[in-house]
Amino acid sequence: GEEQGLQGSKFFDYSPLQATMAFVLDGGGEPGEIIIQSPCQNEIEYIAYGKSAHAGINPEDGLNAIHLVSQALAVMPSGRIDEETTCNFGVIEGGTARNIVADVCRVKGECRSLQRTKLDKLTDQLVSTFQDEVAKRGGRAEVQVTFLYPEIQLDEDHPVVQLAIKAAEQAGLQPVLTSTGGGSDASIINGQGIPCVNLGIGMRQVHTTNEYILIDDLVKDAEFVLKIIALATEEA
Repeated sequence: GEEQGLQGSKFFDYSPLQATMAFVLDGGGEPGEIIIQSPCQNEIEYIAYGKSAHAGINPEDGLNAIHLVSQALAVMPSGRIDEETTCNFGVIEGGTARNIVADVCRVKGECRSLQRTKLDKLTDQLVSTFQDEVAKRGGRAEVQVTFLYPEIQLDEDHPVVQLAIKAAEQAGLQPVLTSTGGGSDASIINGQGIPCVNLGIGMRQVHTTNEYILIDDLVKDAEFVLKIIALATEEA
């Protein structure tokens, strides 16, 4: 899944495949939705190192890494950056006990954008700001950036998009071309040189404990896939 960085599709062996296009069933929209744009993403781990000390006896001898991180995050961009770009800090871990000045604190975050240049620019800003804010307060910073997956940018007239549109219409669905801020196996497959669209399947309340899908939508999904297979066979 996206949370683990799409590891399954990353480690799949694509060398035996002769496919010229692909389709992934992982979109949160209604059946008939065809996702032709999705973001690239960087995973970023930030680490601040301070100095431990007893919190009640000699706190002035310590340097609180949790405090260093909080001051850095306070001036770093977060949330919706623009219509194509987002940033998030999702996990903070630090310290060992309430009476010890924390000497290390880690933050796990991410940034993503539909445009690679915007992703690179935002990543550079996040890294440099964190390093500068920690360093000027006497701490030491480490930042590790991992590129998780590439962006998808497909034109409406691309063969894989046109086939999906035609299949949706034949299945009695209203084709809707759209973009998403989420990643999927389609991102990795496109990165392997196989044009791929992600299809909406009717998932509802995604990423909650109430996530569900209607049986009627499952039937529509199956009919959509059958039309895709039939059309692809005709054009082969």
